[in-house]
Order: sequence, then structure tokens, then C-alpha cells
Amino acid sequence: MPGIVLSELRTTIGHHEPLQTLNIQLTQLSNTDFRSILSDALIITYVLNNHDKLPMKLNAYSLQQSVILISYRLIHISQLATPRLTNDLENMLHLGLTAFTTTIFLGFGSAGLKAPLLLQSLREVAQKYLPGDIECHKMLLWVLFMGRASVFGEVDDCWIIPKVREVSMALVLHVWTDVRNFLSAFPWVDSVHGQSGRALWEKCEVVNSEI
Repeated sequence: MPGIVLSELRTTIGHHEPLQTLNIQLTQLSNTDFRSILSDALIITYVLNNHDKLPMKLNAYSLQQSVILISYRLIHISQLATPRLTNDLENMLHLGLTAFTTTIFLGFGSAGLKAPLLLQSLREVAQKYLPGDIECHKMLLWVLFMGRASVFGEVDDCWIIPKVREVSMALVLHVWTDVRNFLSAFPWVDSVHGQSGRALWEKCEVVNSEI
């Protein structure tokens, strides 16, 4: 894939409003390829969230080309069938970005996604991870919401909800507006991820009210 579309987007958006960047220590990412992949995912996110404000329009073919290119680059870093990355931040970012690419395709008409390897990997990283490092803490919350928008089903809510409550409390996020603003710093498209995200948060609020 030549990546011409992404190259044009980088140039166009680079002369427009500054892209919102993640508040994470990129120095923790030993694989420098992650930086360019994350940057491109944020560019696509920015375009989809602000399509009515930008002079350059992104048609369905160009979007698909860009998402496929990002997906191949993620596969090049690590395949889901191989042992997971040992760096916690990189592992969560890799899985979160993989889930993100699937939701972009889902947002354009797919009836559902069956991705058992992605589902298993996301469950393992979310359930095993014990928050300690604040940057991993932030990444985990995004991964939980992105996983719920991608491959997690209602059957997973029994463990997702307590984990979301735990992490959001540690990050001092108490209402959906705060959570949505937090998630918008990551690859997050309101029209694609907003509905499932809000539904998950409302379930967390119901649990909070019952405690």
C-alpha cells in the first residue's frame, strides 16, 4: 500500500488545527513504529470527528486504504497468534489499535465481528493487568471501552464494569462527559464508539448507585 492518502492527510492537517496528542510517555514505547502508527490513527480519528470543518474530504475507498495500511503495520509488529508483547504499554496499545481498526470497518455496515484471537488477547490483558503505572492506567481505560465497541459482548460486562469503575475512579473521572473527553485523546470516533461507550458507562453508574 503506498500510503499516499495518509501522506496527504498529514500534510493537510499539519497546516490546520493541531492534532490532539496522547498524554503518555512515548519514551516507554521501545518500538518506534508505534509512534507513527498511533499518529496516523489519530489523524484518521481527527478527520472523521471533524469532517465538516476540513477542506480535504475522505471518501470510503481512501478511508479503507488508510485503515488497511495501519492494520498491516500492526500485524508487522506482532501477530495475534504469536506471544504477546512484553512491554505492558505497547501490548495494550497494539491490541487497542487493532480493535480500533475493526470498529472503523464495523461502523460502515458490518453486522458483527468474530475475532476470537483478538477477544482472547483483550480479555487477558484487561483481566490480568493490575494498575500501577499511571500511563498504563490511562491506556487500560481506553482499551476497555474500545474492546467493548469491538469484540466484547454483554457477557463480558460482569468483569468489564468493575474494572472500568476501578480505573475511572483512580483517574478521577466521575461523569460521562469527563470520560468521553478523556477517551477523545485516544483514537476515538464519536459517531462510531460513542453509543457503546456511553451505554457501558451508564451500566457503571447503575452499579455505583446500588453500592
